[in-house]
This record gives sequence, structure tokens and C-alpha cells, in this order.
Amino acid sequence: MVKARKTFDWDKQFELAFNSEKCKKYRENCPVEEDICSMCGEYCAIRIAKDDF
Repeated sequence: MVKARKTFDWDKQFELAFNSEKCKKYRENCPVEEDICSMCGEYCAIRIAKDDF
């Protein structure tokens, strides 16, 4: 899951999630950019770290 999160591989995250369907529905209802998760939004630590390096 960590590798999938780091690369924003949403399909792999859904595959590895405990409740894939719930995750997919939540993601669909929270339209955000591809490289930002719906949890962190613009403050996504992974995205910020990638932008700085």
C-alpha cells in the first residue's frame, strides 16, 4: 500500500484496501486532482515532498 500511495496508483490502492468498494465510492464522490488524495488535499505530504526534490 505504501508504494501505491507514493506513486498515486489508485487502482493498486483500491486492490489492496480492506474495503475496495467503499474506497472507490469515496474517491468518486471527492473530485480532486490525480496527484492529490481526498484526505490531505493540497497539503498532501507525498506530493509536497515530490515537488521539493
